[in-house]
Amino acid sequence: MEIRNAKIESTFLGIEDHGIFTASIMLDYGKYGVQGFGQHDLSFKDYGIKYLRSVLEVLEVDQWEDLIGVNVRAKIKDGMIIGIGHIVNDEWFIPESKNKG
Repeated sequence: MEIRNAKIESTFLGIEDHGIFTASIMLDYGKYGVQGFGQHDLSFKDYGIKYLRSVLEVLEVDQWEDLIGVNVRAKIKDGMIIGIGHIVNDEWFIPESKNKG
């Protein structure tokens, strides 16, 4: 398990090209490059609302648009981001599953 500091470069919230409602966050690691987090299927009402709200609460922002420029920590396992965390506080958002009903 690895933890890296990053800055949110861009976000997406909407319907991707296969018709799935999803969200993604692009993290900039500086000299280590950029990596995406998210793209979970948020079509399930309870899961989707919990997912979006958890991201906002952990990163202490009120609107999805305010995520850009926020410093975060990324929890990485086997090269994949499994969660994002507050840059200072020990608070994390680690999605339970890609598809929850």
